Amino acid sequence: MGAHCGNLLSQRAAEGMSQEELLALLEAPLIMDAGAALRYCELGLGDHIGIHSGQWQPVGTVEMLAGENNTLRATSKYFVGCPSASFQVDPDIQVLSRLHDFSGQEIGAASFVDRRNQHRVAVLGHLPEARLLRPARKRQWSALGAELSAVSSPQIETEYPIVQWVRVDAAGAPRILILWNACFDEARDIKIRWENIDLQFSTANARWSDSQDHFILPAWGVAVFTLSATQAN
Repeated sequence: MGAHCGNLLSQRAAEGMSQEELLALLEAPLIMDAGAALRYCELGLGDHIGIHSGQWQPVGTVEMLAGENNTLRATSKYFVGCPSASFQVDPDIQVLSRLHDFSGQEIGAASFVDRRNQHRVAVLGHLPEARLLRPARKRQWSALGAELSAVSSPQIETEYPIVQWVRVDAAGAPRILILWNACFDEARDIKIRWENIDLQFSTANARWSDSQDHFILPAWGVAVFTLSATQAN
């Protein structure tokens, strides 16, 4: 893969990796979930991604977009085994959202981007329910993968916070498209438009609708497409 490639990192994957492997991932753009970020902290690597400390939240929380006084989701998913995490981060880190307790007291950063180095790192520490998301958050997450990929990306139409990621070959041509449904609701309306690019599923995690004009991605699901240039007529 070429220089613009990056990775998506989950807690399960991070727990099976060594310190050297986790550090190597930082040599390219990286998007990770809360559990993966806490794994960096556990191994003493938090400073490499701008984190002083982090912890799971054992009670319900309220998430707010940074700079706005709008609740995104009233409670965490702790009681079904999916808690949110809060982080104390460096002042230079761009915080996208923060967690608060029910009294309004700020707990810490929930989602943020480390842009201090050439290769940026994004942490998504709070996965919400799509039906309670404000449009600003959906646009924020949908644009995040395209920004970090730093390559040409498709137009994606959806009401859900779909994070996209494009992998390229050594010549810079797009070869793999990864879509992640970063919420607790099934995304049922995803449409992709990409001029001069053919897409083909390479995973069974997602499925086409009966009408074949959009596809469906389960909660937390990942869809992988192989890409090729459209043949000229």
